[in-house]
Amino acid sequence: MRQSQSFQEHHVGSLGTCLARHTHSNRLLLVVPSIKIISSYPSSNSLGVTRSGETLFIRGLHISPTSLAWANKNLVGGEGIFLVGPSGIILGFGEVIDGIQFQKISNYKKTIVVNHGDIGSYTRTY
Repeated sequence: MRQSQSFQEHHVGSLGTCLARHTHSNRLLLVVPSIKIISSYPSSNSLGVTRSGETLFIRGLHISPTSLAWANKNLVGGEGIFLVGPSGIILGFGEVIDGIQFQKISNYKKTIVVNHGDIGSYTRTY
């Protein structure tokens, strides 16, 4: 990387693996190649989805309470999570909008998890 400083900017393509990117509003969003690296940490939040929820999430849609199967703990709003499919495959990243507690879910049509990045994003763009 030190040697790349001697090149002009348009001559350098990329170095390494892109794990995250900055948006125009200066937020840091994780991208799909970082799923394998970050999910290996035991303190990561995970949320299980049903088979229909898996289909919706891979198509780029958000998750409602009817698509939730399990959670490893109670989650609060704004927390980042991994979504795990029924077969145990990690599907992508999301952000919890409202707190998730499985004892009481009042509105089944409300969006609960926002899709930030999923494994189906490559097939949709190319």
